[in-house]
Amino acid sequence: MWQLCIGMSTKRYTLILLLLTVGWLCARPSIWYNSQVVSVADEIEWRNRLRVEQRFSSGGTLTVDDDLVWGDAISPERLQKLYHSMRLSWWQRFSHIEARLGYRNTLYSGGEKIALYPVWQPLSVYERDLQHTGYLKADIDFESWRLSGYHLSKVLSITPYEFDLQDFTLVRQAPELQQDHFSGLRATYQLNEDIAISAGANHKSNPGVAGGLFDLTTFSLGAKQNWKPIPLSLDIETSLEWEYRDGKAITAERRNVLVASIRLRHQLSPEVSGYVHYVNRTCTDPSGSELLLLSNYLRGGVKYTLPVEPEGGSYVSGGFVYSPENYSNAVFAEGQSKVVSRIWAGVSTMYRIKENYKYTGKLGWRFPGASECHILYSYSELMQGVPKRSYFGAGWTWYY
Repeated sequence: MWQLCIGMSTKRYTLILLLLTVGWLCARPSIWYNSQVVSVADEIEWRNRLRVEQRFSSGGTLTVDDDLVWGDAISPERLQKLYHSMRLSWWQRFSHIEARLGYRNTLYSGGEKIALYPVWQPLSVYERDLQHTGYLKADIDFESWRLSGYHLSKVLSITPYEFDLQDFTLVRQAPELQQDHFSGLRATYQLNEDIAISAGANHKSNPGVAGGLFDLTTFSLGAKQNWKPIPLSLDIETSLEWEYRDGKAITAERRNVLVASIRLRHQLSPEVSGYVHYVNRTCTDPSGSELLLLSNYLRGGVKYTLPVEPEGGSYVSGGFVYSPENYSNAVFAEGQSKVVSRIWAGVSTMYRIKENYKYTGKLGWRFPGASECHILYSYSELMQGVPKRSYFGAGWTWYY
């Protein structure tokens, strides 16, 4: 399996080099590269990210993204030793049409066995091997209308295991393919500069599940208002959307869902900005006569830009998340500042109430053109008895 993974990764980088060569022959591409090596509990982990963007005179843009994570051991954040994903996308804009076409190939290896349907099939687990994802999205604008459509398909190759009740062992089964298909259409009409209304439909299908148990069709109607009482300073966005969900796995109470949200962004001064975002999700009882609460979500934050250097890269920010129904109450803060010359330091911390906390420190040297090298330390701890996790690493980021 490792030989297969190495072979496929080599082919991917050969393809990237070929695309880079073609890009340089056509025009100068934009390149961003980040590499980081960290030590986690005496294990080594390598993280490698690359983005190449090439714009053509025809108005199209070709983007290549490559994301590779390899480690000696799995962790709560990474359930496999090898994760390698490469995405190719093409964006094109014509007079009234904007289209995007993409393909992603994701390779897994050395992964932890995962329960695909823990309630429906509690004795079955699987390993992920390879996933193909393709998508197409298009928007058409004319006068006050916008028509949007998309289709996305995922094909995941898995190795299933069945639990043998006689031997109490997991028995490997023949490889399988799991498919998911998503499609959607939406029409939006701009009533005026501030208010828009829309209607849409989405469909999800899973051909691998008998009887279409997890197929889902959603119809929606919505309205959105963007109000700027103080231009360039205060921005208030409100929206209201009704969704009707039709699927065998959807209970009667969750067929009609109402989503209301409000987002406020305020530039209090040249140095201070803040935001508040609130989302309320409700559904109806089977008769449709009573509203039932699904969840509340409240998020807020403030950012202060330090007057240390003219680019505004030195800042301190903090915020909170409050969503008791989703068990997602948290507070977080981060900041970075120039120490001296080209040396920068940054810290961040997050505390999820009754669940986990994490803090990270980073010290780096910036080169001309925003490239940098850095060292970092991170510590995290889960509250459910999972061992504490800390790592020390070094990395660099290069822009071209």
